[in-house]
Amino acid sequence: MMDIDKFKSINDTYGHLPGGKALIAVSNALKRAVSSYHGFLARWGGDEFVVALRGADDASIKGFRRDLDKALAAIREEHKMPFDITLSIGEVVCTDPDESLSSVIR
Repeated sequence: MMDIDKFKSINDTYGHLPGGKALIAVSNALKRAVSSYHGFLARWGGDEFVVALRGADDASIKGFRRDLDKALAAIREEHKMPFDITLSIGEVVCTDPDESLSSVIR
């Protein structure tokens, strides 16, 4: 699970239009990164997202995080945003193939 750091502050300082553009840019970056790893992406709510990478090992998780970091770094320049986009990320590895995604999230 992840969320955009200081998203409320972005909306309060720069307005909802730039905040919405940031949300879309993050969503697109996540989509690209997840598709490279055959993962699942869902918007959990507000500025929160869930990513599931089935069968991921340590190397692929590190690769995903590296690719995502690069994509996030490019957002400011690409979209001419006056603020940086960073994410807070919580990570869990599930080894039980029968455990549901909702159970892992809990």
